[in-house]
Amino acid sequence: MDNRAEFAALKIGIARIGAVAVPLNFRAEELRAALAHSHTKFLFTVARSIATDFVEALDEIAPGWETHGGGCELPDLEQVVLVDGGRESGTTLAEFVDRGEPSFDPAPVDPDSISDIVFTSGTSGHPLAATLTHDMAASAGLQPSYSAQSCRRSQRQ
Repeated sequence: MDNRAEFAALKIGIARIGAVAVPLNFRAEELRAALAHSHTKFLFTVARSIATDFVEALDEIAPGWETHGGGCELPDLEQVVLVDGGRESGTTLAEFVDRGEPSFDPAPVDPDSISDIVFTSGTSGHPLAATLTHDMAASAGLQPSYSAQSCRRSQRQ
């Protein structure tokens, strides 16, 4: 999905339940391969971005995804959630959230467990998967702040 507030909320929610996030932004054929390789169970997406019609791509790679998940093509894919609506028959993020429990105990998070699977751009061949741990993600989030403070200190000296 593109840069929007829902992405941050979903990313935090995914970590809190102990699941792994797999951010994707590919054309249809690459999307099929990435979803299959990562064994994605729930796909949260926008209907379309500037460059890609994701609903059309899903129609191509997993016909019937609105009611049957990934079908035979992507057997691990249980459900697709359209963050921005985009198709009358698809599940919206609001509908998905409404089905949840109002409270739950967050999963304990091991800093060394996988938080994300990211794919390379594939410029030198097929996109490759790389795993990131919770500790790596937290360190990356702190780094820009630390670097900015270090830079300001250096400029004052």
